[in-house]
Amino acid sequence: MLNQTVRTDIRLDPGGVEQSVTVTAAPPVIPSDSSSISTNVDRHAVASLPLNGRTLDRLILIAAGNTSDWSSNPKLGGATHWGGSFFTIDGVAFNDMGNGGASYSLRNALSTTPSIDTIKEFKIESNNAKAEHEGAAAISIITKSGSNEFHGSLFEFNRNSMFGATEFFANAAGLGRPPYNRNEFGASAGGPVIRHKTFFFGSYEGLRERTQRTRSFAYPTPEMRAGDFSRFTAAIRDGLTGTTLPGNIIPASRLDPRALTIQKYQPLPNLPSTRPDGTGVNYTGIGPSCRMCSGFHSLDFGRDSCRFPVPIDHVWRSSGSSQFLYLTGWSSRRRPARLT
Repeated sequence: MLNQTVRTDIRLDPGGVEQSVTVTAAPPVIPSDSSSISTNVDRHAVASLPLNGRTLDRLILIAAGNTSDWSSNPKLGGATHWGGSFFTIDGVAFNDMGNGGASYSLRNALSTTPSIDTIKEFKIESNNAKAEHEGAAAISIITKSGSNEFHGSLFEFNRNSMFGATEFFANAAGLGRPPYNRNEFGASAGGPVIRHKTFFFGSYEGLRERTQRTRSFAYPTPEMRAGDFSRFTAAIRDGLTGTTLPGNIIPASRLDPRALTIQKYQPLPNLPSTRPDGTGVNYTGIGPSCRMCSGFHSLDFGRDSCRFPVPIDHVWRSSGSSQFLYLTGWSSRRRPARLT
């Protein structure tokens, strides 16, 4: 019938247990042979984690107990900034004794260390490092070795301005995206020199980067270039007589011709000043830096670097082994010196 309610009781009988899952966990064993606190990063994590620049910087910066933003001189577990960390590669010290940290490139940070494709294990001892290390914290890098089979890899990474966003200050000034092109490329190969005895594993990695940067400056306004400082609240005095200039205006006859010539190489403001008197930031341009004459505002900026580590391992009959590691690299900055 219309709007009739019908009740039906359904009975569910429990069935028999056909499958069971047992979860057991043993408490972690406290190591009794060492008091150091360490973090081990295996080769899979090194290869899969996103590392800007393909160096170990980011793994050091995110390590537990680090309170520094400088990877070559981290402050791990309260260690001092200078000389508090000790770096080794395959057991050999890899430190810049003058700066008290790892050997590094000022622009590319730890690009002097082996490529991540050649790293087998990466260990950070943040506290109570063993006596064999000179610093309170130890950072150890172990490289890969070859095998009886030949293996290799190729890679190429590219970033460019086509897929980038316009920077905030460039967008506010009505400028386009600055040119940017970054290529990271390389190869690795490993295999036997003498089967079951001697092995090699080497790699090459290069970086080529070309870009321009967005900078904001404070330049004289057209009024200031003509000697008109009437917007200044403070009085301007004559440098010869010490008297106050009427209306804070410098007479045209008192303007130095050399200063007027230099002003030709300075761009005019393209933004409202951040200060009422016009002395604040009022210009945004694309370029690497602000020089004394600021006509350098559209210079290109670039950097190149290469890394070439080659470890060779030999296994002796007495179940021992020896290793030879050749590691070389270079880094340079490109900044042509020319006026626009």
